[in-house]
Amino acid sequence: MKGTAQSIEDDRMKCQGEGKGYKVENLDLNHDTVPDVKKVYATITKYDVEKEVMICREADLNFDGRKDIIRYFSDEGRPLREELDMDFDGKIDLVNYFENGKVVKQEMDTNFDGLVDIWNYFAEGQLVRAERDSDKDGKPDIWEHYTGGELKRIGYDVDGDGKVDRWERSEEGEEEVAEKPAEKEEGESGEGESGEEATEEGG
Repeated sequence: MKGTAQSIEDDRMKCQGEGKGYKVENLDLNHDTVPDVKKVYATITKYDVEKEVMICREADLNFDGRKDIIRYFSDEGRPLREELDMDFDGKIDLVNYFENGKVVKQEMDTNFDGLVDIWNYFAEGQLVRAERDSDKDGKPDIWEHYTGGELKRIGYDVDGDGKVDRWERSEEGEEEVAEKPAEKEEGESGEGESGEEATEEGG
């Protein structure tokens, strides 16, 4: 799943809870002597005041000994990222990214091949945009735009160049052809004119 390799590695190191200043709490929910929930706390010093903050929480939801959900927290105790194994195969299939305690971005691997094929973007808790990789080449080719949680229009890349070729508007059911510039710049994708609306942040 997507994410900078260094930031992911740093977060996962925190979850080990090893070294000075860390405390680990293990919980056995089904009383089989195997921990099902692991919480890692760090002692954070800010303004000369020490406090204990949870920086990682792992849970084994189906009691098979493997982690199914991992949530990482900032030094202020706010959620940063959450990784989930939806099919319990030991691999991450869904990642949520948080800002100010709310999910702002979501990456999903719906066919469990290890590659992201849906990118969802949220504002104030509502879905505002979704990008889908329908041909499983690692790049979005369908763009969905939402208003008030309702789907308003869908863009399709039918020739595989990363640009919208056709828009469908949900309210009228009308189609329109997206005009493309004569020359294509490398890495350009999305809206046809600039690609900024369709592909910013994701893909």
